[in-house]
Parts: sequence; structure tokens; C-alpha cells
Amino acid sequence: MSTTALPVAVEMADRQLADDVVRWVESTLGWQVVADSVALPARLRLVDVESVCEGAVLVARSLDGADVRHAMASGVRDVVRWPEEAERLAELRPTAVVRPAADVVGVAGAAGGVGTSTVAIATAAASAWSGVPTWLVTDVAGRRLCGVDGSASHEVDAVPGLRVGGDLHDAIGRAVTGERVVVDLGVDARGHVLVARPDASLLAAVRTGSAPVVVTVGTGGLHPHEVARAVAGRRHVHLDHSVRVARAGLRGRLPGALPGRLVADLRAGLRVAGAAGGAARGR
Repeated sequence: MSTTALPVAVEMADRQLADDVVRWVESTLGWQVVADSVALPARLRLVDVESVCEGAVLVARSLDGADVRHAMASGVRDVVRWPEEAERLAELRPTAVVRPAADVVGVAGAAGGVGTSTVAIATAAASAWSGVPTWLVTDVAGRRLCGVDGSASHEVDAVPGLRVGGDLHDAIGRAVTGERVVVDLGVDARGHVLVARPDASLLAAVRTGSAPVVVTVGTGGLHPHEVARAVAGRRHVHLDHSVRVARAGLRGRLPGALPGRLVADLRAGLRVAGAAGGAARGR
């Protein structure tokens, strides 16, 4: 039985099944269960009946005919009955890692509500306004800030060259050399751009993360000298909290309504983050 440290994603609504699968593949097969990302793309995706998607492996305790038909129509690559057929997982050929040709910039927040989505939108806008065709991948809340409904990608009329959508794999698969993909990661330890308030959450995030660009938003409990020490060696951009930006987001008018200064301040950081993203893909 193979014990290759294969990166795999386990995406299951059934938490008990997910826990059982994770324990088994990590302890028996030696696989590494990862959150599928640009930095470490999964070579196999294991899903349950609630999460079926094209190219994934469906793992199920029981299946009826309707489940099987739905799975096949969704393009799953195989079906494994759990736990009777667990060992068949080791026989599955992993998919090739597709390295994106486009630059990929991940924007991550140190905590919720710090403005991660707004900064991701502004970063993508800065990229597009500078002449680089750009895809922005964000969640439902982020798309709402842009006035976009659904997960399909949409062109932003106010920003030529910018598309907003919610599917990372679709954006990376369709982006080409010379284009850029900006990913709103939400609260995450990874990312090329870290967004935080100048408070204790910033200190914790810079200790555990390695983002080369740090964006602090508004005011917090840290003195500017403490912030400077915490982000030493990284590109630091400070943005004032803007009621104007918040109001525009509530009305679904970002990024067209973003102040020019905010976008300009992020441009230098975008160059640093883009370079870091390219270096990470080359390793």
C-alpha cells in the first residue's frame, strides 16, 4: 500500500465521515490533508454526496441510485464505499498539479471584520487600473460589495480588465500568462498580503505568518512604534478607516467608488506581493 505524502483535500458536509476519512488517510496512507490552495494544491479531492464536484472522488457510507446518478452527472472520477473500500483510495492515480501561468496574490485577514475583502477588491482594482488583466476571487460577501450576484465571473464595468467571481480553480484555469488572480482568503494564516487592525491580532498574525506585505486598517491598541517593530522587514501600508468606502460597499459600488489614494497606496505593496507569489510558485 502506498504511503506517499500526497496532499489531498477532504471537503465533506458530513463531519463525522470527514473526521474518519482524515484519520485513516493520514495514519494509514501517510497522506497530508490540506486546505486546497494556490500555495499547496491538492492532488486528490475527497468529497461526500453533499459536496460532489467534477474530478473529485466520492466517499460514501451508503449510496442509492439517485446519489450515483447525481455523482456521475457531476463528473466525479470514482466512487469509494466507506469503510469497506477504503484501501482502494491508495490505488487512485493523483491528478497533476497545475501551476498557474498567471500571477496569484492571496489577501488574508488576521481576524474577521478587519477589511480583508475590501483590501482584496482594492488590490485587484489597482492591478486592473495599472493595465494588468485581473481576476478577483472572493466569497458571497465580497461579491456583494462589488454588486455582483452568483458565483459566475462578471466583468466590472467601472474597472476595465477586472473580472469578479467566486471559483478559484476556474479563475486560475482561465487566466493566462500576463494576467493576475487576486484571492480573498478571509481569515487565514497564509497569504501574500496580511490585513489587520493595529492590535494584538496583528502581533499574533505576523508571528505565525510570512506575508511580505502588511496592511493595517484604522486604529487599535498598538502605538505606531509597536506596529513598526512588528512589521519590520515587510512592506507596510496603513489605511485609515473610511466611512465613504464602507458606505459604497453597502451599496455594492466597489471597486469603482474606491478613493484614488487608497488604491495608489496599495500599488507598491501589490508589486511586492506579486513578486512573492511568483517566487512561491517557482519553488
